[in-house]
This record gives sequence, C-alpha cells and structure tokens, in this order.
Amino acid sequence: MNQSYKMLYKLAIGFKKWEEQKGSLPEEVHDGLKLMVSECARNQMYPPTDINQLMKILPLPSKEWGISGLESIFPPEASLLNNEFGVTLEAEDFLEEIESPEEYEQSIMKQILLYCRTNNLEDSYRLIRIFLSNKSHSVIPFYKLYDFYGKISNSDLINLVSSCYEEVVNIEHYRKCPNCGWTLEWKKGNWRCNKENTCQALSDFRSIEHYDETDEKLLRMKSGIQKYILLPGMSELRIADKLSEKGYKVTCIRILMNTILKLKQLIMSPCWMLKIIIILIN
Repeated sequence: MNQSYKMLYKLAIGFKKWEEQKGSLPEEVHDGLKLMVSECARNQMYPPTDINQLMKILPLPSKEWGISGLESIFPPEASLLNNEFGVTLEAEDFLEEIESPEEYEQSIMKQILLYCRTNNLEDSYRLIRIFLSNKSHSVIPFYKLYDFYGKISNSDLINLVSSCYEEVVNIEHYRKCPNCGWTLEWKKGNWRCNKENTCQALSDFRSIEHYDETDEKLLRMKSGIQKYILLPGMSELRIADKLSEKGYKVTCIRILMNTILKLKQLIMSPCWMLKIIIILIN
C-alpha cells in the first residue's frame, strides 16, 4: 500500500470518527498529518506544521495539495473536508470502497498462498510462512531479508515478501517487544505493541530492551503482518515445537484457512497418524 493511499485513509477515517464522536482528535488524524508532511517533503511542497494548517488544506480540491499520484485514488476536483458539513461525500465513498491498511497488508499473505497453490510451490509457501512466524524476523536488517530471498528464488514471491516489510528509522525511539520482537511505541504513558497491544497480556513489560545499535538498514513487518501472521504463527510454531519434543514428527501444511499438523509416531506397527486442525486468520 503506497503512502498517499494510507494518508488519505487515516485522514478520512480520523475526521469521520471526530465528526461522530466529537471530543479530542482521533489518533488517525495525527497519523495522517505525519504522512502528509512526508508526502509534501517527497513532492518538495511546504508541509502543514499543525492541525490548523492541515484543516486549511483539506477543504481544497485534492489536486491543489501538491501530492503526485493522488488523482489515481481520489477525485482531483474533490476535497476531503467541507467547512460546513465535515467529511465530504467523496471521502465517504473512498472509505466505503477501500480496505483498511491492515486488511490490505493481511491480503498479501493470501496472494502468496494463491500464487504458491497455482504454481505448485507448497514448499516455498511453507518456508515463507515459517519465516514470517519467527519473532526474530519481526525487525531485521535488510541483508538478512535479502539472504532469505535466495532461498525462494522466485521474483514474484520475492516482491510479495518484500511487501510484508517497511523500513523503520530512528530505531532508538522504539523498544523491543518481549513477546514478538516488534517495535514498541511510547503512547499515553505506556509502551505499546501495535494498536491492540495484545502482547502486553502475553509477556512481562516491566523489563524491556533497546534494539542493538546498527548502521544497517532496518526493516520491520508491517502492522497487519505482525497482527494477522506473526502472532498466530508464533502459536503454531510453539505447538509444533512441543509436539516435536514429545517425539512426534511434525509437518506444517497450509491448506487455505487451515493449518494441518501431521503428527507421526511409530507405535509398534503400522504408523499411526494424528491430525490437528488449527483455524487461523489469513
């Protein structure tokens, strides 16, 4: 998902929430402002420095925002806000037609699955799924991801896996999640892992670590991949490891929405097979 798409989504959904709930500005508006500042810098335009300046820009036709490529996803003559009525009809239509950023990111894994099924690349799918289920890969230097590409040896799959990651800068501003290894952010007086902060209920947040200093380019899984792929995948691998410790031979096979763990143990003769089906969100 490109940044201008995400910027529009954050601003439209944020002002829509504000319109319905009043009170303080939703977090999405502040996120959208940051993305607009970045987009303005990319287009060599003077960016809005605060919410007041942002709210002077959004009632203008989007073609006057100075952000290239916006016309492909939003009508150039339309504005996002109307000073009298709030969020415009065009912005409402935009929200109805698009996926949220997290849903879009999650769909990348489905594209990988369908591509592998169509091209008989089950082993490649399993390799990718296990890679993205490993918490040591939630934040990694680029060279490690590049090394993994060598194991795939398929340009289409490499591009799809690349879409699961984004560059993370100023790593010193983050902390490492003790549960999944993803980036913790300081919000409202607490360190949080992604929006839902699920990991806080699963691990001890009283002692958290900095990331190691490095000059390498760092990448992290996109938030939708962390939420829908990494966290459930970690549970899969834990189950597989425990069963392996008990002497079972475990093979993880992805069949659409199910993961079948085949457990094989020679009990005298013949070989018995136990199948456990774990339904996952894909």
